[in-house]
Amino acid sequence: KLEAEVPVRLFLSVGRKDSINVKSLLTFIQDAASVKNHEIGDIDILDKFTFMDVSSGTAEKIINKCSGKKLNRRKVNIEIAKSKK
Repeated sequence: KLEAEVPVRLFLSVGRKDSINVKSLLTFIQDAASVKNHEIGDIDILDKFTFMDVSSGTAEKIINKCSGKKLNRRKVNIEIAKSKK
């Protein structure tokens, strides 16, 4: 699980239909943002998008380094997910 930092849920604009799986997503994030596996919590890959739980410090790093880059020829937009209401 995540460190004591405040957990943040990220929204990623890629999903199953983009041939994304947990392994390819982790590799993309590790390579682009130098983030380690233990810094990433739950990952929910849906058809058109993905949710990922990370600490707030890690979220900032992922958004800054990965958003706008391409994964499987698709540009990835990453932002903090809006809370469910």
